[in-house]
Amino acid sequence: MIYLKNIFWAFVYITLIFYLPRFLIGSLGSGNPWTSFFYMYGLGAIVFLIGTHIVIKTKACNFKLKSDRVWFRAMILGFFYFMSMHAIWIYYSLHSPTAI
Repeated sequence: MIYLKNIFWAFVYITLIFYLPRFLIGSLGSGNPWTSFFYMYGLGAIVFLIGTHIVIKTKACNFKLKSDRVWFRAMILGFFYFMSMHAIWIYYSLHSPTAI
C-alpha cells in the first residue's frame, strides 16, 4: 500500500513539474519576470514543504532542543525572506523610473 502511495505522489509531482511552467507561460507570458518568480518559488515551496515534512516525520529535528527550534525557524523565515526580497526587487525593477 505504501508503495502505491509513493508512486502516486511521484506521479503528481512529475506532472506538476511538467505543467506548471506551461501554465505560467500561458498565463503570464515568457517575457514576464513574474513567470520565473512564481515558478521558482511555487515549485520551491513544494520541495521545501516536502523536505520540512520529512525532517519532522523522521524526527531529525528535536523541537525540545532550543537550538533545533531556532534553526528550524531560521530555515522557514529565510525562505520567506529571500522570496520577499526577490519580489521587492522585481516590483521595483518594473515600477522604478529608468535613468537616461
